[in-house]
Amino acid sequence: MAEAVAIEEFDYLHPDYTEVFKERAERLMRMRRDPALLAAAKIHYKENPWDFINDWGMTFDPRKLDDGETPHMPFLLWPRQREYLVWLQGMWKNKHRGQVEKSRDGGVSWLSVAWACTNWLFVPGFVAGFGSRKEELVDKTGDNKALFYMVRYFIDNIPVEFKPEGFSERLHSAYMRMNNPQTGAALVGEAGSEIGRGGRTSVYFVDEAAYVADQVSVDTSLSATTECQINISTFQGSGNRFFMMNQKLKAETPEKVFIFDWRDDPRKNEEWARRKQAELNDEVIWAQEYERDPYASQTDSFIPAKHVLAAIDAHLNWALMVLVSALPGSILLTRVMRRALHSGMGRFCGNVRNFMMVTSPMRSPGRMTRLMLCARK
Repeated sequence: MAEAVAIEEFDYLHPDYTEVFKERAERLMRMRRDPALLAAAKIHYKENPWDFINDWGMTFDPRKLDDGETPHMPFLLWPRQREYLVWLQGMWKNKHRGQVEKSRDGGVSWLSVAWACTNWLFVPGFVAGFGSRKEELVDKTGDNKALFYMVRYFIDNIPVEFKPEGFSERLHSAYMRMNNPQTGAALVGEAGSEIGRGGRTSVYFVDEAAYVADQVSVDTSLSATTECQINISTFQGSGNRFFMMNQKLKAETPEKVFIFDWRDDPRKNEEWARRKQAELNDEVIWAQEYERDPYASQTDSFIPAKHVLAAIDAHLNWALMVLVSALPGSILLTRVMRRALHSGMGRFCGNVRNFMMVTSPMRSPGRMTRLMLCARK
């Protein structure tokens, strides 16, 4: 077997996949010459799906054409991607429910599909479900953002030696469904209010879960059909179940929350971040979609969320006092503060002894308005 391209040496900013494809071709030739090697590889991949994805998986990004690059790219897993796949395998094996908190455009949907397809190939009876808020995001012919487009692309582009015996896309690939005729495994899709209404699954992915309309109903339905539910999403504010479950899990069982930050992606750096922010020209979108800030879209907050978050555990070093003057109107506890205090986000300056507000400039013109946060000594 050819020596694999060293991940730490690969230039993700200026990728050249020539050596990767060369290694794959040489590896496949050896397996074709030695059936025992192929059989051993299948046993290995069954327990180590990340190796199959890294050895044979392909992904597609049409935006690469704009840069003069091929849109058809081999998976070459960077460290955080491999960590995610290992985490995912553990969540499934241990029958846990968890969440993926992610920055936009990190390839998490492709990774999740690749993992599910690999288990579909090698684990008899494996069933993975995929749900999203709209049907066209689950399956739509020719739409590369649809989850089942990714499923079909991944299966189409693996060597024939790994495809199920007797498999035919015409016979075994239907709308929002892919069957394995050899093992009985299946990949199924649902959308909107239908999520969780189908049969039982080994694992179920809810893509962009924060944007699903009735998240409580979806979770209730899935509680009866799967023992491993994985919600994947960027944030959409803090007034939804995805956010609340995320905070609860982080506080109680943080190992059940996997975080994908844009800084984990070797294709991105500070220069990329500056260009992206300039392109978006919207601080709220950048903060929520890329910096994973669930409070970014809240415009009625007395204290910006980033300052609230910065104050968490400040009592470990000193007591915090903030003096605020000349504010228009009465000051109330904002939604951000209430959630900081009550939603399990963490202690807001510890056990607050005096946290009250108070004097309204409307009732007492000219008076100083004070907000005091005093941590227990």
